[in-house]
Amino acid sequence: MTDSTASHVYGDRFNAEIQAIDIFDYGKYSLDNLTADFEASGIEVIEIGTPLYFKKAVLFNFIGFPTQQTKMWLADLQSKYDADFLILINRKFVPEENISKRFLEKQQYGLATYQYAPDVLSVFSFVGYSIFSVKDMKAIKMNSNHEKYVITDIPLERSLDRSELSEVPDEYLKMVTGYLKYIADTRNMEVERVVLEYLDKQ
Repeated sequence: MTDSTASHVYGDRFNAEIQAIDIFDYGKYSLDNLTADFEASGIEVIEIGTPLYFKKAVLFNFIGFPTQQTKMWLADLQSKYDADFLILINRKFVPEENISKRFLEKQQYGLATYQYAPDVLSVFSFVGYSIFSVKDMKAIKMNSNHEKYVITDIPLERSLDRSELSEVPDEYLKMVTGYLKYIADTRNMEVERVVLEYLDKQ
């Protein structure tokens, strides 16, 4: 799962301060909405914890077929819960290595402010979704647009001063929360589409 709090990254060209800000819980928001939507379609949802070896993983990228460990987990889910799908929500992507994104490398989601761009808020999410068919033991591909991280620069009507860059005013935090909810909502819609289409083909 994802961190329960967003991150605020505040940096200059060489250093960054990182703090947790309690404005949005991406995993809970996404899971609650997915659960409500699936159950409205008559699909039961069970929330489970991830095995220890997934929690220890730094990155969680699946390309092609599941690993042998993942197949073991899928078999266990089928045995214990008679599950049809496994949907994972976690940090899945990393940014390219360049000066403007390097401070975000270990973060999951949140906002960034930079001294050299005081009139911009940068909203980011490296949260991704992995969908598996438990019965078929295979990964189900999503639309490629949803297999990327998100970094969105929001231009502001005025430049923030140094203290505001370090401690972002509430009005802008609300704006960031709205963007993060939008990101989660669009990903949720894609997950629901993929699962329902897969079921229709069975």
